[in-house]
Amino acid sequence: MVELLNSMWNQGMLVVLR
Repeated sequence: MVELLNSMWNQGMLVVLR
């Protein structure tokens, strides 16, 4: 489950950086 959260956070961070 932690992996899922990490993946979501990673995508969110990338979107925010963009």
